[in-house]
This record gives sequence, structure tokens and C-alpha cells, in this order.
Amino acid sequence: LTAKPPPGIAVTTPHEVAPEIREYERASTTAANAYIKPLAQKYLALMARRVSELGIPSPLLLMLSSGGLTHVQEAQRVPVQMLESGPAAGAIAAAFFGQPDSTGPGSSHILAFDMGGTTAKLSLVDGGEPLTAYSFEAARQRRFIEGSGLPIRISTIELIEIGAGGGSIAAVDEIGLLKVGPRSAGSHPGPAAYGLGGREPTVTDADFLLGYLNPDYFAGGEVAVDMPAVLAAVEGLSRRLGLESTKVAWGIHDIVNENMAGAARVHIAERGRDPRDYALLCTGGAGPVHAWSVAAKLGIGRVICPPSAGVASALGLLVAPARVDRVATVGIRLDQGSIAALEAAFARLEDEARAVMADTGLKLESATVQRLADGRFLGQGFDLVVPLPSGPYEDSERGRAALRGAFETAYRDKFALTPPGVPVEFINIRVAVRAPVSGSEVVLEGQRGGGARAALKGTRRAYFPGAEGWVETAVYDRYRLGIGDEVAGPAVVEEEGSTLVVGPGATARVAESGNMVMTLGKP
Repeated sequence: LTAKPPPGIAVTTPHEVAPEIREYERASTTAANAYIKPLAQKYLALMARRVSELGIPSPLLLMLSSGGLTHVQEAQRVPVQMLESGPAAGAIAAAFFGQPDSTGPGSSHILAFDMGGTTAKLSLVDGGEPLTAYSFEAARQRRFIEGSGLPIRISTIELIEIGAGGGSIAAVDEIGLLKVGPRSAGSHPGPAAYGLGGREPTVTDADFLLGYLNPDYFAGGEVAVDMPAVLAAVEGLSRRLGLESTKVAWGIHDIVNENMAGAARVHIAERGRDPRDYALLCTGGAGPVHAWSVAAKLGIGRVICPPSAGVASALGLLVAPARVDRVATVGIRLDQGSIAALEAAFARLEDEARAVMADTGLKLESATVQRLADGRFLGQGFDLVVPLPSGPYEDSERGRAALRGAFETAYRDKFALTPPGVPVEFINIRVAVRAPVSGSEVVLEGQRGGGARAALKGTRRAYFPGAEGWVETAVYDRYRLGIGDEVAGPAVVEEEGSTLVVGPGATARVAESGNMVMTLGKP
């Protein structure tokens, strides 16, 4: 299409949205973009106008699924790129907060764990950056079953989603077993604790009954917790199971933790990693409540809880870079094709990406360019996205060898072995251009406090089966804890948006960054 569409008509063309092979994935991505584009254009235009009317001088930037920011016009052109932007912001926040207190010297090895009201999300952060995927499924008919949704071809932070949140409903299945999720009470009516009419027991209700959450300080005291409704919801399930309510509440808490740990084990194993090499960084309103138990199940010895963990995804927007991704199908064999043509194709994509980046108003001198390729050994049916050396590439045997070596190294990291004597072909090439956003230089720095004793609010009974059940548990005010202050479990550390549970045998210390770093004792 060369002519401009009539005013008020939103037009989506496949070559703008997904310029790569495989027609079904290309068509579904284009259809998804066309579906949301008219609404997105109006909404983003209204938002930009209202921000301008407020006299805010900074440009309006929007988060993409890739974990980067872009300007309004680019988001209006391809709004499908924002489909997973919320979880992406959480992963970017985890990478940022985890870096000062990560396990590996000089690099981050973080398992980002974000648990909210309806779902929990997990992503791996290696070398200070979350892993990136280049396709995912939306609108699944069966929420957690691969192949039941629409394939979307965009750059997105690689993560897994589990139907485990504070609102996940506990019930007895057809064979009499206790199950938790994926059904959720949502925000309305929500858990029984909210007092809005919810009658089914949820994870949040169990956490109140176990003493982990404070009914007098939930959401900083802004939400009045209905404890009689909590007891009624859990006792209804207790009668069906023939167990006392405390054991049922613990069962709910433990099952949802095992669901999350099990999904994490598979996600980590599929990437050839060992969970014991990672620290678990918890965010979301429910993440710090469950992090100790999830880490123990995974054999992880360190948990990092950043300040204001309940709103960490919003903080991720402050530290995210601007980012532009471009892709093109080339279909070139490294042993026969023209490396000069490959270099020209990369140069064209980089020019396109830099032009979009320039429209954000950022300085291009600060931008970095990463080159990647979807490669495979000749005859294989699936591609592997691998990083490539920075260009330009020599059109020579030396240049071919460098590209082949980059692919084989990444292939061995994934599959351990490479087939001998098989040519390599690149199906697609990709570029990712990033630039820091002016004013986003956020420095992590904790505050000095008056010691853990000064932050002690009191005690309350909480349930820990490994510590012989109900134990008197210290309650601390996080806002009064300072650098170097240390608390020993069992304890809970409260702030307005979340509560950190420090289990028996664990200790938590405020690091120089302001993060609380919890070290788990031996199981």
C-alpha cells in the first residue's frame, strides 16, 4: 500500500507488523494488531494530549513487551508490541534491583518472581538482563496449555505465567483432593478478607489465617479486613475435607507454593540451568509472603526483597531503556550466500531502528546495537535465535567462520552438541537498538536506621509446621529498618504494599542497596 488511508481509518499491513516468514503466525499477529489499533490510537492520543495540558515537559514514553520504551507514534503504529508490557516492566525491575546483591561475581543470576492477585510470573535474569523471546501465545482457550492460543510474533521478555495469586481459589476436586487455582476471585468480589461478598477461600485468606498478614495493616490500613468472613470461607472447606482450619489454610499456602516451584523447576531445567545458582527476587503484593517457601522448595539459598516490592513493576518503568526491534527474513546459507548482502540487510534494519529511536528525542550517540539471527543447521525444522558479533562483517572465509562460530557456540550452550559437517543457514536477522532514557539514572541506596530493635512493632502468632506449628513471631516495620539491620526468623517485615515472611532458620539483613537480603538456613 502506497496511498495514505482515509482519515479515521486504521490500516495494518503484515510487512509493518511481522516482516518474517511463516504465514499463519504473520497473519495472526497482523489480525491482533488490526483489532486493537483503532482503540489504541484514540486512547494514546488522548493520553498524550492530557499529559501535555498538564504542562509536563518530558516526552511521553510507553513500555513495550520487549522491556524497552518507545514514543507514542510508534506505539500507535504497532500497539500489539505492548501486549505483555506490564510483566516486562516487572522483569526489568527485578534485573535492576537484583544486580547489586546478585549471587554471581560481576553478573546477575536472578530468578524474578512476581506474584500478584491473579497470577505469578517467573523469568530468568542472566548477566543483568532478562531473557528475550520472539513469539508467544495470546488469548489461550486453555490458559496454561501451549498451542491453545494465537501465536504473536513480537519481541517479548521470556517468562512463564502460573495461575497462582492472592485471589486464587481453593477447592476440592472430583476425587477429593485439595486444589488451588487457576480460578481466581479477582479484585471483585476478591478474597473473603476484602469483605465485598467473596465466600470461597483464597490464598490471601489462608495467609491471614496463618498469621502472615496483618488484618490491621493490610494495604497500610486502608483496607478493612473481614476476619469472620475469612474464617467462614476456610471452615467451609475444612468441613468438606474433614480437617481443622489451620491445616487447610497451611495446605492452601503450601500447594500454591509447590505449584510455583514446580513451574520454576521446569522453566529453569529447559534452559539447562540449576536453580541453586540463582537468587530469588520477589516482587508484587504476594511475592514476599511466599518467597521463603518457594526458595526452600527450589533449593535456593538467597531471597532478595526490594523496597516497595508491591509496586516494583511501576518502578521498572523508571529504569527501562528506550528500545527498538527490527526483523527481516533473509534465508542465507553461510557456506554459499553473500556475506555482503547479509551486512547490507543488517545495515538497513539498523538505519530503520535508529530513525525510530531518533523520534523519541534521545541522543543516538548513547545507543547500542545488538545483532541476532534465527539460525539452524540445514534440514532442521526449528530455529534458534542467537547473538552475533557486531558488524560490519567481512565477505570472506574469515567472516563466514566468525558467524558460524557464534551460532555453534550458542547451539552447544543449548543442546551440548553440534552435528558434524552440516551447513548453517540464517532464516531471519534481527537488530535491537537500546538507549538510556535521560533522567533515568536511579541509584539504589538504603537509609540508616536505629537498629532492628527500634523497628520492632510487636509479635503475633504465625504458623510454621517445621517449627512445631504456632509460634510467637516478631513483626518489624520495614520503613524503620536501616542498612545493616538484621532480623532472625521466624519474623515478618511489613510495609504498605507487601509483607516479607522470614521463615524459621532464615535471617534477613538490609543491604547497602536498601534491599532486604534473606539467607535461608539448611533445610
